[in-house]
Amino acid sequence: MNKSEMLRLQKALCTAAMPSGFESPQAAVIADFAESIGYTVQRDVLGNLFCFRESISSGGLMIAAAMDVKGFLVTHIAEGKARFQTIGSFEKPEKLVDQPVRLENGVKGAIRNIRGGDGICGENSTCEEKTAEKKKDVKLEELYIQIQGSAVRTGDAAVLDGEVKELEQGLVQAPYGAHLAGCLSVLDAMERLQKDVAAEEVTFVFLAQHQPGRMGLRAAVKRVSPETCILCSGAEAAAAEGEDDSREAGENSPAEKHPVDVEVGAGPVIRFREKLQASDEGTCQRLIRAAEQGGIAWQGEARNRDMSGAIEAMSAGSRPGVGWLGVPVRNAGPFEAVYSMDEVSRCGQVLEALCRKE
Repeated sequence: MNKSEMLRLQKALCTAAMPSGFESPQAAVIADFAESIGYTVQRDVLGNLFCFRESISSGGLMIAAAMDVKGFLVTHIAEGKARFQTIGSFEKPEKLVDQPVRLENGVKGAIRNIRGGDGICGENSTCEEKTAEKKKDVKLEELYIQIQGSAVRTGDAAVLDGEVKELEQGLVQAPYGAHLAGCLSVLDAMERLQKDVAAEEVTFVFLAQHQPGRMGLRAAVKRVSPETCILCSGAEAAAAEGEDDSREAGENSPAEKHPVDVEVGAGPVIRFREKLQASDEGTCQRLIRAAEQGGIAWQGEARNRDMSGAIEAMSAGSRPGVGWLGVPVRNAGPFEAVYSMDEVSRCGQVLEALCRKE
């Protein structure tokens, strides 16, 4: 996939993105692209998107990426303030203060703190003082969505809003970049394979409702029954020199407990675990062989996190071998994530090689 097409898809996904349970807009973007390159597309009742050539594989390879993002659900409106609950975990609510948001109907607003009013500085305090007060010891229940007029209703979903920006050296900055980079890698691999028959049956799956307990993964594994499952996503990387290194922690991985050892530009991440079943170790080795056959530099982690939850999310019966492939992303939370388009392509190359004969 060339960079202009990848950037177009990233912008389309960010513009369409909605949280878990409301993924239809981004699913439509993915489905349109998949069908344009010759794949058959099906959705299940949960919202998972299955892309395949002849039929959904049974006992073959499943390559999956989550297409849902973290967001908000309006619970009630009082005195012009739209109170909400989060969809997905936000470990640092102070980072939400004054963030722009977009409702599912396209209307835009911002998240405010009841202690900070509408963000306008008063006569008895400076802007710096008000900003500091709004972001001090913030609790989620103190936050609300400020929308002008009556465009927001109870039950509306919302996401953080932002612009996709091209940076120097092939980098991209995008809201939810860490969530959606995996989707881009899978789409890249699908395009690379569009004219060829893979070595084994492959089903590409874009997961819905991954944030709340990996519900989409459970349903997809039950339907496909793969021998091997590869999960693709963003991988939390260290900040560049001079950048803010405060990161939003992952769902089950508080950042302060797991020192970052991933770098943007050092290659795709193939994640190891200290406590893996033998089949999972074999899957990681398959990914390594695929990378090395393509001459692709890769980096690894030895952490007992993330993958354990994915394994638990598999069906109660025979569990597939699980591998994890990541695009290194700085600021891996839902805010202004930064990643390399070249590394998205390299992940796509690894997946392509994995689907061919070794």
